[in-house]
Amino acid sequence: MYCKYCGKEIADDSKFCSNCGKALNGSLTTELRSKCHGIWSKLLENKKLSYIYSLWLTLNFALLLLGNNDVDYTPAHYFYPEEGLGEISIYDIREFIFYTFLLPFAVWLVSKLHKCYKMKNHK
Repeated sequence: MYCKYCGKEIADDSKFCSNCGKALNGSLTTELRSKCHGIWSKLLENKKLSYIYSLWLTLNFALLLLGNNDVDYTPAHYFYPEEGLGEISIYDIREFIFYTFLLPFAVWLVSKLHKCYKMKNHK
């Protein structure tokens, strides 16, 4: 038998060419490609999530930088506490930590628990 890639003579039961090293069995190559495709799809899925999270982190960091942390706690502020609640100026480090770390972790944890619950019930 001869290698279809380099033309050198090889043993009849060879799966790889001893000269060029290429696989001679098409099903083996297809199997490797399907395994690689599965790995790449998982990496791309994680890349999408990483991209979304980095955008979320950037947005919250910008809000933190834009926020004015010197909120006026005068007696009038205590009397009318709802005044100015929709403004960026009251976005502080506590909200930054909550929205960038705690909330995404809680969403991730709930999604993982939901997947485990579904897998457990399908068995």
